[in-house]
Amino acid sequence: VYSTTLDPEPPFVKVYFGGGMEFFQLTGTDATVLLYFFEAATERHPEVILNQFSKQLIAEKAGCTTHNINYSVRKLLDRELIIRIGRGAYILNPFKVSKGYWSSISQLRDRAMAYLEQKHKNAENAEKVTSD
Repeated sequence: VYSTTLDPEPPFVKVYFGGGMEFFQLTGTDATVLLYFFEAATERHPEVILNQFSKQLIAEKAGCTTHNINYSVRKLLDRELIIRIGRGAYILNPFKVSKGYWSSISQLRDRAMAYLEQKHKNAENAEKVTSD
């Protein structure tokens, strides 16, 4: 049977290589954590909640401890492949990787830019405090 309806969300992830070679420097555990983000994020709900339960599930899948998962999350944050939007809440960085249609990616980029600007502003303020 032939159908002309499209899936509401494309089953692929877009990777933007202009941002660097971060994807080629991932360990197996880092890649497993990033894959969890790819699977959990949707176009309608790009937020990924990472709590102790989900970390344990990822750790079992990766064959490691939750400590290793926390370390991988920190590495993904440092490389800005993911962006923290709240305690235990993240989004994929839509400037480096995204999932969905361009209209929603564009809106998510605006939102991500605000989080990234705030992150860099907080880092600058922390640097000023420590240098004073």
